[in-house]
Amino acid sequence: SLTYVGYLYIFRNASLTTPDLSSLTYVDKQLSIYDNAGLTSLDLGSVTSVNSLYIYDNATLTSLDLGNVTSVKYNLSVYDNYALTTINMGSVTSVGNIQIESNDSLTSVDLGELETVGGDIQIVSNDLLTSVDLGELTRVSGYLEFRYNDILTSLGLNKLTSVHGD
Repeated sequence: SLTYVGYLYIFRNASLTTPDLSSLTYVDKQLSIYDNAGLTSLDLGSVTSVNSLYIYDNATLTSLDLGNVTSVKYNLSVYDNYALTTINMGSVTSVGNIQIESNDSLTSVDLGELETVGGDIQIVSNDLLTSVDLGELTRVSGYLEFRYNDILTSLGLNKLTSVHGD
């Protein structure tokens, strides 16, 4: 069974509803899942580490579960998933950069166990977003941006102690 990949692209599979990634544990470079019209849920299952993770343009994706992932070395980008309502960050404790943008049905973001971000956090243009909880996050080495989330009413900065910017 497949446990390791350098690059894995899953894209333009109109009838794919849920890819089975249960045996995959490590993505050395990049995992990109995009433009899968029938994709409704995504669970990264046993994956523990990935360098970059891009999830975008999956029109019917409603839930994203990062499962056992503890580290995303460079980029975690989740954007233009119009039906996405929930993102479960699971066990992620460190990320290079986070982009959560233009997920029109997303109502809340909870960064859960995330402790450090080596670069930037951008949470932008999520039309129905009302709540962001930074959870265990203590440090952002880059900038922290919340923009064009027109009905955002709750912003939990709980344990955040430093944001360094450029």
